[in-house]
Amino acid sequence: MDGKPIKLSMHAVERGLYNNLDQDDIIRIVREGVKEPEGKSKCRYILKIRKETLVAVCDEDDERVIVITVTKGGV
Repeated sequence: MDGKPIKLSMHAVERGLYNNLDQDDIIRIVREGVKEPEGKSKCRYILKIRKETLVAVCDEDDERVIVITVTKGGV
């Protein structure tokens, strides 16, 4: 991920807390995860850690990355 600022939506923070992820964990998903485009501006960042898969769905433009939601699942 390039040096764009990362903004978190309130929904992403709520979903992160529900999944025992704090804001640093969500930002780590975007910085270290694998990017998969989903249309013109949306994309998914996927980070696999041990037996878990963390996914952040984002809206990305030239200036910033806005995290819309996060999910957590097993492999």
